[in-house]
Amino acid sequence: MVAGVLFISKLIRYLLANYPAATYAAMVGLVSGSIFAIFHSLEGTLNSQIIIMSSLPFLAGIISVILLNQTSHPRSE
Repeated sequence: MVAGVLFISKLIRYLLANYPAATYAAMVGLVSGSIFAIFHSLEGTLNSQIIIMSSLPFLAGIISVILLNQTSHPRSE
């Protein structure tokens, strides 16, 4: 398992260095494709509590990315 993680991380690093647009497109495709599998396996109906509890981590992730991007690339004035 450890060897697999190391191999995949090196492969992704290589792909990002040499084919960044295609690699990001593949990652977005895998993530967006998994949404169907997740919602398909949910039993019952989607209620407001599930939607809110799913939206909170999503929004926290967006805010984290924005904050990390701002701190890693400070604006020159």
